[in-house]
Amino acid sequence: KQWYQRRVRGHIDVIRSTLCGESHLASLPHFVCEMCRFLAALFLALSLFLAALQLLALSLCQSSSVDWIPIEGDIRIPWDLNTTPIQIKQSSEATGSFFGFDMYGNRAWWGAVVVRFEDEMARYYITDCTFEFTDLPVQPEGLQTNPERIWTFSKSDESLTVSCNGVQLLEYKFAESEDSECATSTSWSGSVQDELGIRAGNIILGGYRAKPMMSD
Repeated sequence: KQWYQRRVRGHIDVIRSTLCGESHLASLPHFVCEMCRFLAALFLALSLFLAALQLLALSLCQSSSVDWIPIEGDIRIPWDLNTTPIQIKQSSEATGSFFGFDMYGNRAWWGAVVVRFEDEMARYYITDCTFEFTDLPVQPEGLQTNPERIWTFSKSDESLTVSCNGVQLLEYKFAESEDSECATSTSWSGSVQDELGIRAGNIILGGYRAKPMMSD
């Protein structure tokens, strides 16, 4: 972008110096020079607008082309959920099927998040926070009809957020949990977390990836 702006400004300087340079002031009417400045400013604004469109198109292309990494069986990967939201692609669904991930820090297990499908509902479970599987407050669209979904999980020291196909389904605030251990457990706030173990049962997962910058 900076290179593009320098190039545009270079063209404008040439135009202004050619039409409105000091050597021409004596020979050109004042209104002609003012018109030159106006056209130069208009050209600059249009050029910057086109540069912004090019950058936006490039960002969209990059975000849509992020490769999915296959999930074959249960896997364990280096991942810090606090700094890098993860996306998991779901490709099938059946009653009783589930998927989720375990979290590890310094090679020790300290928590898990699970999504399970049953009775045409999607439910979630968070260790040390929920006593049992609980209905997601917002349900994914197309349950039992369209299992193609992209799930996004992100975490901070205060909450865990779950989205599906760009729609936020849950923002679970640890301090508001009915289980007192959730708010005080170092597993969910302040703990070192550097690995994820993705697992699934009776369901096909198409892959995982880091959430692209331009996606929801």
